[in-house]
Amino acid sequence: MDTLPPIPIPSGQRWREFRLQVIPILVFVSTFCAVVTIWREYVSLPTLMGEVEVIQENVASPRAGILSQLNVTSFQSVKAGDAAASVITTDPRILASSLAVIQAEIGLMRVNLEPILGQQRYVLSYDRARLDWMEQKVALATARVKLQLAINELRRTEELFKEKIVSELVLDEARSAKEKLETEVEERTRLVEEQESSLQRLRLVNAP
Repeated sequence: MDTLPPIPIPSGQRWREFRLQVIPILVFVSTFCAVVTIWREYVSLPTLMGEVEVIQENVASPRAGILSQLNVTSFQSVKAGDAAASVITTDPRILASSLAVIQAEIGLMRVNLEPILGQQRYVLSYDRARLDWMEQKVALATARVKLQLAINELRRTEELFKEKIVSELVLDEARSAKEKLETEVEERTRLVEEQESSLQRLRLVNAP
């Protein structure tokens, strides 16, 4: 018996089956993807606004002074007894003023010694050298006070620079001022030592 050829399915029947079986699935998948995309892009997640209670305490020094070093950072937790900062209770500016008064008195002594140069040449030479040495010691002490102030200022500027409050230019200026004063202190220290040696030699040469 001969095999019969298959009966062809009409294209209309195929299209009808495609519409009933495949198109609903495609529509569902497309709608689901569109909903997920819209949810992610346009619908914000639920948020909760709140306020945190911060415990604050005032830190004070029993004596007035200059803050030289800060041992804590912003929002750092501390407890009683912790060293939060270092304070210089003696104002270096007052010390500088006292040194300026001493320097003025030395200048007055120099003026008073001028009229008797012809009478006591050796005594005046020794006193002049001693006055020069004293003036350099006062200038050295003044430079050291200024250097301490510059060091303190540099520390504060570095802390402010770390917190991005001041610019790098301000930090460079503070460093330059500190280095300049360090150089001045070194030069004046060497000069004081040399004058002290000269004063000792003058004393030995003119000793009776």
